Amino acid sequence: MEPGKSAEIQFFGASVLHSKLRKDWHEVPQESQEQLKQKILYGIGIFAGGPKIVLNRLCMSLGAFIVHMLLESRTQPIEEVTNTFINDQIPNITRDVQNEILVEILEGIPDEAHSVVSSVSRVKLHDMVGKCIPFVLQICHHIDTRRAVKCIGTWIQNYGFPIEGSVSITPILLQVVQKCYWHHGIMSAEENELAESALKTLSAIIIQPSNSPQMVFGLIQMFLDGLSEIVKAEWEETKNENLETLIYSLYVSSLEQHSTLLINGITTDPDVFNLLKRIVHELMYCTEKPGNYPVEEKCSIKALPFWDILQDKIRSIPSGDKGSTAWSS
Repeated sequence: MEPGKSAEIQFFGASVLHSKLRKDWHEVPQESQEQLKQKILYGIGIFAGGPKIVLNRLCMSLGAFIVHMLLESRTQPIEEVTNTFINDQIPNITRDVQNEILVEILEGIPDEAHSVVSSVSRVKLHDMVGKCIPFVLQICHHIDTRRAVKCIGTWIQNYGFPIEGSVSITPILLQVVQKCYWHHGIMSAEENELAESALKTLSAIIIQPSNSPQMVFGLIQMFLDGLSEIVKAEWEETKNENLETLIYSLYVSSLEQHSTLLINGITTDPDVFNLLKRIVHELMYCTEKPGNYPVEEKCSIKALPFWDILQDKIRSIPSGDKGSTAWSS
């Protein structure tokens, strides 16, 4: 990987390093681990300006290194590597570039955790890496890059995160979807990928169990406030049906996961009744999408499985209940 070599040779060297770290960690003596980390960081500094394929492999290599160090439980490798970048300890690289590289390293850790060869069981490995999610989300929350949004999504989709801890993240993800959709007449491929990633992350958040009904209701309210105008625009003129479908999937996931909380809530809280009525109205838009399925539109089917669940839940409410009477009317 010397600077004077061709890009092909550099990429080959970085790929071999990555493969060895994934599969042959046992060959690295404990006393050489810190030196190895410093050499990888040095290589990242050298290739920060390209070739990109070499930098990518070095970031993956550092991700694999971090996973193994987590398993050995002797240090806090994610925090140590993060501090190296935050404290500008990689020479000759701008702050923005350091942030991008740091987020790329963090985003790749879950994949490395799935791929490394280790004597530790996959379940234990998953649990150990998953414990790092609060720190990773905190770092990404303060880095204003599109990749940070994808990194948040990768970690939440792999490890989950309590709804109670996601209240501050949700508005950021919704703003990403809004900016990508409304910024230009036609979304670029990059904007489309980013918006889809944000919506998938929101779905991963809302399917988590919660002991706080008000938190759940608050998130669903955020979804409706942030996305209903996009759904309305797509209903009138389809521009991005994939994005529209993901929004409806988010609504359905919210209702399927928390239907009991919502149905119980309508019997005691008029605000919850109005919230449920509003999201059901949004799903009516989905069912009544203009065009013939599946030739002219493909999202109307998304809401159909939910109607049976809703009927069953409504029927389970005592007939004399005030909220049930209001709903029936």
